[in-house]
Amino acid sequence: MRYLFLAVLFFLGCGNEKIPKVAVLLPLSGKYSSYGKDAEAGIKFFIKKQNPPFEIKIFNFKSDSQILSKTLLEISKNEEFLCVAGPLTSRFSLLASNLAEKNNIPLISPTATNPEITKDKKWIFRMIYSDDEQGRALAKFVREYLGLERAGIFYVKKDPYSSVLTQFFKETFEKEGGKIVGVEEFEEGIDLKIASLRKTKPQILFAPLYLENAVHLIERCIENKFTPVFIGGDGWYSHEIVERFRNYLDKEIKVFISSPFHPDRKIEEIKDFVDEFEIEYGRKPATVSALSYDALLFINECFKNKRIYTRKDLLSCMEKLKEFNGITGKYSFKGHTPKKEIWILKVSQKGFETVLGIETE
Repeated sequence: MRYLFLAVLFFLGCGNEKIPKVAVLLPLSGKYSSYGKDAEAGIKFFIKKQNPPFEIKIFNFKSDSQILSKTLLEISKNEEFLCVAGPLTSRFSLLASNLAEKNNIPLISPTATNPEITKDKKWIFRMIYSDDEQGRALAKFVREYLGLERAGIFYVKKDPYSSVLTQFFKETFEKEGGKIVGVEEFEEGIDLKIASLRKTKPQILFAPLYLENAVHLIERCIENKFTPVFIGGDGWYSHEIVERFRNYLDKEIKVFISSPFHPDRKIEEIKDFVDEFEIEYGRKPATVSALSYDALLFINECFKNKRIYTRKDLLSCMEKLKEFNGITGKYSFKGHTPKKEIWILKVSQKGFETVLGIETE
């Protein structure tokens, strides 16, 4: 009778066990909503395909720093949340990573590339290379593959993604024998800045901008008949670029970008993911969709291997997970940043075409 009583207590306890939660921080409205909506698609697809043993709750911080801070602090106080996925961009991820580190909650950004996000931090991870690697790869591509030596730059000084990517591109480009002939800040009076830069006769225009600014820059350059080879970072990856400039691509303008993922690569795991995603949503997955999927897949690996009850349990598992196969390829973690191949893509009338892959160091 005593054993029966203990068994009943055991099963009652199991029934009352709380399901762990993962918070996802996305900008579903505001300036960066296009990235947030792409990430949301990848997350919902993950839930459908993987049926994870944890609850996923999405929070919209509306592309606003104050809302982000308030939301993350509330999440940190709720011990049911064992981890945070997001934000996506470097600016917001720097803020969130500092708050998460201070409050001892694991945070993993799918797409933020600024090196400072994970530097000297115990609780912070990412699913993408950092801007020092991306900047070097793009500079070497321009010098070694395109064989061009005169570069102009358009960047946003106050943005951590744009400014740091510019720093590492510039350093490597000059080290490789290239010459930076002009640097302009992306701000008011862009037509005058384009005219000023055009006088320096750059062969390429490096512009580490997010999508909205990148589209505007290309439009103004075409209008001003200034069409060097355009070089963008992973923030340019969007089919909107293709649709907006289809009549100019391969004719009046050439565009190359870096990316951690490309849906047309002929790898079986990626092909299956892309095909199923396209059936679900009627379009191919964006980079942020795929990396958001991988971020949750990374968390899910820990729940496969052992019972996770606390944030420290999850952190310990994530620390030990040095090798990991995601749908974007293999991850080999060095510290809290993975060693991943950087793909150089050409933007053409047909879409994105793979030019070459560059291994990160």
